[in-house]
Amino acid sequence: MKLRCPHCGHAAGIIEFANEEAARQAVYLAADLPKPLGKLVMRYIGLFRPAERHLRWDRVLKLMQELKTDIDAGRIERHSRIWPAPEAAWVMALNAMLEKADNGTLTLPLKSHGYLYEIISSEQNSIETREEQKQEEKRQQAQHRTPKEVEQPRTTDDLNAGEMALKSAFETLRVRRRNGGNNEQAD
Repeated sequence: MKLRCPHCGHAAGIIEFANEEAARQAVYLAADLPKPLGKLVMRYIGLFRPAERHLRWDRVLKLMQELKTDIDAGRIERHSRIWPAPEAAWVMALNAMLEKADNGTLTLPLKSHGYLYEIISSEQNSIETREEQKQEEKRQQAQHRTPKEVEQPRTTDDLNAGEMALKSAFETLRVRRRNGGNNEQAD
């Protein structure tokens, strides 16, 4: 009895699948991924299959190890920068890749994870940009606000009280100067 992997196209007997070390390790890696990612990653790996041939198990294992490492780390490196890559970002990017493949708008077979990582980094960049815009708006709103005492107009009573205090201070200074700096007489 021959089995065919629906994702990579490899056809072999069930014993060969069980005996192939790279196949076994790839399956273990896929099974170790969070639930929605395992199935998506296996379908995604199928995008690397050359036309008219099957994908070698050692290649499947290498691709799986690369992805598993970055998924577990929760980050990717793209354009010399580290980008956060939470599980939701992987799900979104993998679904986008598979949808493009289904629509025929993706050039197959894939050669690397570059396009997948580009989708993740672009989405994370958009998230960062939105957060920065929110912070900038908050900063600008805070800048345009004035303290409450400046916002409230002063009354004539407030101005008269201030003038009275200022006159009193000048009067005290004048008395002190007249008395030669003797503070006791000024009080």
